[in-house]
Amino acid sequence: MTKQEAEALIPYARSENAVQYLTLIASGEENSIRGIARRLGKGRTTVQESINRVKQHAAKHGVDFKMGMRGESVPAGFQLDKSTVHIKDGEMIQRWDRVTQDKEDAQKAVMDAIESACAGLPQAPRIATPKSKPTGLLNLYTIADLHIGLYAWGRESGESYSTADARNVLWQCFSDMMDRMPDADDAIICNLGDWIHYDGLLSMTTASHNVLDTDSRYQKLAEVAVGVQSWMIEKALQKHKRVKVINAEGNHDEAGSAWLRVMMAHVYRDNPRVTVDNSPAPYYAHLHGQTMLAWHHGHKRKDKDLGGLFASDPAFREMWGQAKRTYIHTGHLHSQSVIELPGALVERHPTLAARSSYESRGGWQSHRAAKAICYDDKGNERMRVTVTPEVAP
Repeated sequence: MTKQEAEALIPYARSENAVQYLTLIASGEENSIRGIARRLGKGRTTVQESINRVKQHAAKHGVDFKMGMRGESVPAGFQLDKSTVHIKDGEMIQRWDRVTQDKEDAQKAVMDAIESACAGLPQAPRIATPKSKPTGLLNLYTIADLHIGLYAWGRESGESYSTADARNVLWQCFSDMMDRMPDADDAIICNLGDWIHYDGLLSMTTASHNVLDTDSRYQKLAEVAVGVQSWMIEKALQKHKRVKVINAEGNHDEAGSAWLRVMMAHVYRDNPRVTVDNSPAPYYAHLHGQTMLAWHHGHKRKDKDLGGLFASDPAFREMWGQAKRTYIHTGHLHSQSVIELPGALVERHPTLAARSSYESRGGWQSHRAAKAICYDDKGNERMRVTVTPEVAP
């Protein structure tokens, strides 16, 4: 690799180590992988793989010196999808490029737009702090797979469901939870993912493009999604001194969960009693004394793998070490299960939504419910409440 090539690749490096390797070559201080590895005390394979990853990323933007590509054919905001090269007598005669929108740039643009739009949002009104004696308790209110916007035809699915039904079911069940749970200084409201049934103007899943049964316009879904969550937070503030809000990413609402997190963080930005987890990663955790609580929707990693993930991930490793017990919560499959792993208990939560056409035709059954669990700060579960649409007042 020449100095000029290394310098051209630096903007495509996505780690500090890769930038360091390429800078050494571009500056002329080192001219070989072996020399860089020896100088920095790294493995030669480690350095080579890091540089290879930069080359692969650069190639998506039309920069590949081996193929004579220097990025001039890829417009800003796009990445190279496919390149067809005509080579004759060892020389490139012609090249045809196909480009697609750069997903990373598009996602960053969306998040920047959301941040900008939310900056002017008014703050939520302050609610007087309830008077209570310290208990060391934390109440976790979990809503999994609410699917605001899902349409279910009662004659086909056994139970009808619409945007209005989703709102009413949540009002009833959350009120029932709050009334039946003990007083606690701390509360966590966890939307465990798939709060919204679809993720944009097209009624389909983002990744797989599965067509979905829906009953409403996207703006109406957004209004209901924001309205019911604000109501939940304000109701919780009347009972608890501190409220934390988690909006987990789901496979149905990858973008929806992002703007909901950003919006809630802005609305409650100056309220010291409300904390909004604004992490863009699909894994979340909270340490309450010696009790670690963790969440993942369940669409990226299986339940059996989550113990190792939370124990080893740098973002949660220290938390895991301080906890006496860890409780991990998932959703996604619309069914219930509990498995014990070394150091953790993983519980999958049911859905409050009725079956869609896809589920009813596939013969899948699910018991509709939501759970609130009380934990102390010594690593113990103290009590739980299970509510269902049928028994909620």
